[in-house]
Amino acid sequence: MTSSITLAVVCMVHAVCAGPFHARCTEMASRVVAQAEVEKVNPLDVVALAAIESAFNQSAKSTADAVGVMQITPIAQTAVNQALHGTLDRLDLDQNIRIGVAYWASLLKRFNGDVQTAVAAYNAGPSRVEQWVLNGRALPPETVNHVRKFVQLRKQCGG
Repeated sequence: MTSSITLAVVCMVHAVCAGPFHARCTEMASRVVAQAEVEKVNPLDVVALAAIESAFNQSAKSTADAVGVMQITPIAQTAVNQALHGTLDRLDLDQNIRIGVAYWASLLKRFNGDVQTAVAAYNAGPSRVEQWVLNGRALPPETVNHVRKFVQLRKQCGG
């Protein structure tokens, strides 16, 4: 990991984790970076995504049944497992990160490298985002806010 990536990751960890959680967040961010390097995607984008999705909390669970550091839904788990011909478990920490990074890579490919659209799709689902865009509809406020947080964190921490 280059020094500029390391500094940006430290910044992101500091932005979302305080006190006794700092060491855990740093460990989670390091795991995310390692998997991003395997998938050949920008590690800072994926670290920012994990930061805004769960604050690096493996115990996080959303009302949409998204779980773990990368907030993996059953639909995302199925999509990645089909693409990889695998049986990854979103409840397992390392597999949650692997699923999340692979899903992120697939969204970047699907949206031709458009990071902000991929963030929106990670949050709301790619089919929904495609429909909103095709129909000229605005993204819902929750999704707009999610993308805004991502962009803000990336700008704040550089990279």
